[in-house]
Amino acid sequence: MNIPDNIKYILERIYKSEKEWKALYMAVWRYSGHIETLFANPESFRIQDFRELKAILGTPSGTAKAITVIWEPQEKLENGIVELELPASKKPYLKYTIAELRLILASRDKGFTLSHLQTLFSLLEVLTTEVSDEVLKSRKDMGYWKNMKPFLKNTIKLPEPTINELYLAKKTRDCFIHNSSKIDYKGEWIEAYKIARGTTPSANRGDELEVGLVNIFHQVEDWHDLIVGVAKTIEYKIAQLFEA
Repeated sequence: MNIPDNIKYILERIYKSEKEWKALYMAVWRYSGHIETLFANPESFRIQDFRELKAILGTPSGTAKAITVIWEPQEKLENGIVELELPASKKPYLKYTIAELRLILASRDKGFTLSHLQTLFSLLEVLTTEVSDEVLKSRKDMGYWKNMKPFLKNTIKLPEPTINELYLAKKTRDCFIHNSSKIDYKGEWIEAYKIARGTTPSANRGDELEVGLVNIFHQVEDWHDLIVGVAKTIEYKIAQLFEA
């Protein structure tokens, strides 16, 4: 018997998710980097630089159908106005100062990275929910850790360190969604960190997550590899069951 299509679809989404995450990340990084280059040499800024920005941010076949630059030579660079037109929108365009655009794009690194963790862990929850339904004939919502942990331990046979690291990833995801990327005041994230890493994090309740994780991008890459590995273990075990 083949693995059911609903489970195969979730597995495929997990396996493809890294390319999707990093493609979006690099696209925004490209725009942000060009603006940062402008700000690095504001004294040599010319209107031609805005024309280059227009070429990078949108093309006739791109998402941004048209870009208008409003800038007076006597104005400061950050006060220059860019009008972005989005074809799918009801609004004709949105106006940004260059300073606003710079802040928005430069601050998206963490958001895109933690959004990937949010998507990835949610897929793991859906995967384990569907697998429990198929394998155990008892559908349990794996959005609750009290259901997921025993399933991973007793049915999938994951080692304790892997389960503890997954719990830390889950609590990080929860802090991103529910606590504006700050460590929760209940201390659940700190306890999860202690259990997973065997040490106390260099962060306190209410601190930004990056205080405790140092390099969020690298951390999410590690969790991505971990969750992909768990998904492959699940796929292997259920394939054996369905072939039996």
